This record gives sequence, structure tokens and C-alpha cells, in this order.
Amino acid sequence: ELDMDSDLYKNSFERIRELISYLDACLDEMPGVLRYGPPAGKKTGITLFNIEGLPAEEVTATLNNQYGIAVRGGYHCAGLAHKSIGTWEQGGVRVSVGPFNTKAQMQKLTDAVWQISSRQTRQNRLL
Repeated sequence: ELDMDSDLYKNSFERIRELISYLDACLDEMPGVLRYGPPAGKKTGITLFNIEGLPAEEVTATLNNQYGIAVRGGYHCAGLAHKSIGTWEQGGVRVSVGPFNTKAQMQKLTDAVWQISSRQTRQNRLL
């Protein structure tokens, strides 16, 4: 049985909230990156985002293959949710943060997203 009042649970919950807050703040500042959902204080350790002009699956594959970062792309068995938030056409990139993740990992992810987004922004300017 999980004791929701235990220090371990409280510390894990606060750690996840701290990491997801940091990640969301970084993503929200990036041009061309669209983050969906409520602020960190009103959700669990999950963030959904897209990079304008790129399919979610392409961003997911790039993060995995070029940066070694595991995220999920697509509809996440929640097609109707994607319809309601406007991501029906492209899905989204989902990041799940847990108590064993680190701020350094969040920074690595945000650096990678920034690099991918910057390349896409440069390509869009050339078109």
C-alpha cells in the first residue's frame, strides 16, 4: 500500500513538480515550440509539445537517434484528447518526468529541442 503521507512520496512529488516546472518554463520561452496543457502546478510529470512545421514522430525520432533522449510521439492512445487541444493532425511529443530524472537531463532535452527548433526556423525562413 502506498502511503501518500510518507516523506518519500512527498519528496518524489515535489521533485517531479520542480523538474516539470523547469522543463515547461524552458519550452515556453522557445520560438517555434508549442507546449500544451496546464502549468506545472496543476498537472503530473508529463509535458506535451510540438515544434512548428515538424511532425511529432520526426521530432521524437530525432531526439532519440541524435540525442539519446527517450520521448513518445503521436497520439498516445488519446485521439479525442488530441482533437480537443488542436493536435489532431500531428499528434504531440510527450515527455514523462519521474523522481529519478535530473535537472541535467531536463537541460539536455531543452538544449536538443532548441537545436531542432532553430534548424526548423532557419529552414522556414529559406522557404
